[in-house]
Amino acid sequence: MSDEVSKIRTPRKAFSTMRDTFVTIDPGCRINGGTGLACFDRNNHDPNPFHVAHYRPPSEIENHDLRVENLIDRIKQDIELKYLTWSLQPCLTKFYIERPQYFDSFKGQTAAQTDSLFKLIFFYGRLFQLVASLNYQVIAIKVPTWKGQLSKQQVSTRVHAICGKKSNTYKGDVLDAVGIGLFILGKF
Repeated sequence: MSDEVSKIRTPRKAFSTMRDTFVTIDPGCRINGGTGLACFDRNNHDPNPFHVAHYRPPSEIENHDLRVENLIDRIKQDIELKYLTWSLQPCLTKFYIERPQYFDSFKGQTAAQTDSLFKLIFFYGRLFQLVASLNYQVIAIKVPTWKGQLSKQQVSTRVHAICGKKSNTYKGDVLDAVGIGLFILGKF
């Protein structure tokens, strides 16, 4: 090997300290629900995320489009402020966002008839656009891909079994975001 090439190569230790982080998002914009977010580091042997957040739409805003923009603004602030440290150290950050899907069930038909599915798809599109505009890689993940036919209760049971006591703080949309992350890690 020539001296020129050895000077260019990065020592192996640099790669072992590089953070391989990713974020999972379970989007939701209903007043009684919200959006769950979980941040993981693949190099951490603990299956728990190093950060979770729940974004609930403000109930005082009745207009759906304005509620979505409020959620987007809050999520953007968090990504820009809290996760700015990612850009200050070597890391590879990807965002996995659960893609809305129509299910041919009573609940799925109700969601389609009440415009809830359209509203969720609109919010998902805004989230996707936001993350892409911040120059992160965005990956859509289908519901059946990460959880198959599991019910909410089965997902909860599995997350609690994998994550232990810390998982008692994961509820609703955050629990699903953690489940998606565990799937990405190959532990679900």
